[in-house]
Amino acid sequence: MIDIQLLYVKKGKALLFRDGLMQEIYWTTRSEKYEQATGEFRPIRFINADGSPVMLKPGQTWVEVIPIESVYWETINSEKYNQLVAGRSNGSGYWGLYFNLDD
Repeated sequence: MIDIQLLYVKKGKALLFRDGLMQEIYWTTRSEKYEQATGEFRPIRFINADGSPVMLKPGQTWVEVIPIESVYWETINSEKYNQLVAGRSNGSGYWGLYFNLDD
């Protein structure tokens, strides 16, 4: 089970996968002018290390919540699981991610 506190988070680690590249970014739910003025909450926002907004591409965005200690790597282009797990290929644009949910 993953238990995540989503209210008033100043900066949480995130990875953005787009156009075959991986970028280390952050997410936040901290209160800013909008929340202070309206008393309403906005959804999670994605930011760079300096706090500037991360621009996402138009269209659908998929968010997957995983444990922060999860391992990720750039792998090879394959439909075979064992090759994806064992493969390493910098610049391939194909990414593997392993995480384990302990009880």
